[in-house]
Amino acid sequence: MRQNLDVFGFKLDPDEMQAIRALHNPAMRISGDPNTFSQSQSRANQRARGNVTA
Repeated sequence: MRQNLDVFGFKLDPDEMQAIRALHNPAMRISGDPNTFSQSQSRANQRARGNVTA
């Protein structure tokens, strides 16, 4: 349990930080924008917004 709580015992180098920053790429999303996504969207609404393809 103690190991799970020790989340500050590591450091990231600049390459690792850049890899994390690169994850925030809207072109790579397969779903809606997480800042505006609503769980209550109907499937038809998701298709209309381009959030799903099928």
